[in-house]
Order: sequence, then C-alpha cells, then structure tokens
Amino acid sequence: NLLSAPGSKAGGTVNTNYGAVDAPPCDCGDVDCTVGLDTTALEDDAPKQLTRDEKDLLNKIPVGAEATTVLVGTADFLKAPVMAFVRLTEGRSLGNLTEVPIPVRFLFVLLGPEDESNNYHEIGRAIATLMADPVFHEAAYRAESRQDLLTSIEEFLEDSLVLPRGKYDKDLLL
Repeated sequence: NLLSAPGSKAGGTVNTNYGAVDAPPCDCGDVDCTVGLDTTALEDDAPKQLTRDEKDLLNKIPVGAEATTVLVGTADFLKAPVMAFVRLTEGRSLGNLTEVPIPVRFLFVLLGPEDESNNYHEIGRAIATLMADPVFHEAAYRAESRQDLLTSIEEFLEDSLVLPRGKYDKDLLL
C-alpha cells in the first residue's frame, strides 16, 4: 500500500480493521446509505487501538493522505491473469487493507493462475513504484481513461533509467 494525497509526494506503507460488508447498499445514490448493509460487524468492532508504532506512523502521514493498495496473487481456477486498476471517487476505509486508519483511493488487483513463469509479485512492485512517483501519481488522479494511464506509464518509462542486475556502489548511483 502506498500513501498519497493530491499534490503531495507518495510513499510509505500502511494496513485497519473496520469489519466486512455482506451486501451492497441500495442504489439511492447516497454514499452514507446503509439500506441493505449488514452493519452489525461494523457496530460490534470497537475502533482499533493503535500501537505506539502505528501512532508514530500516523503522525508522519500528511492530513488528507490517501492509500494505494496493491494486491497480487494466484488462483487455481483461473486460466489467464485478470487485473484491475481502480480509482475510487473518494478515499474509503476498506477493512484490513491499511495498518493505520487512512482512506484507500486506488486499488490494483492482479490474480492469475499459478505458473512458475509468471511473477505477479514483481508486477505489483512495478505498480507500487509507479504510484510512488509524484508525476505518475498526479496523472493517476487526473486520468479520465485507460489510455490516459497507459500514456502516463509510457512517460514514466521514458524518464526511467533501468540498471541491469549486478553489484553497484550505491554512492556512485546518485
């Protein structure tokens, strides 16, 4: 997960526990509507008590920050990979996805069949790297289409320097 806010530098990792929703809300359009929701799980859970480390982390996160969650994995029943990049209209608390209570704005999900030749974890790392880049991060907020995102990825790659595997003196890299 990456922290981000419009106009701010992204970075860091986070994961909250608010309970689960068993049914979708009604289609009245009110984002706070609970008709059709099983809210007992939400009511039974007291707000999570933060540890000292979580409080320290939360104090370092800018006000208005939102998280990006990157989820990758395998599923035996899939014949081919499936992927989704989702930008929510507004940040939402999404259960156990963040370790401190901040809203999630972006979700990237990649599931595929278990295959030794596919390393979904590396794709997840690449998406996390994209979202940590301030220019791409802003473009993701502004994107109006899939093509806008693809163009932003191309621009990121054009400005990236990729080093082949090997041992490097870290002092010489910067």
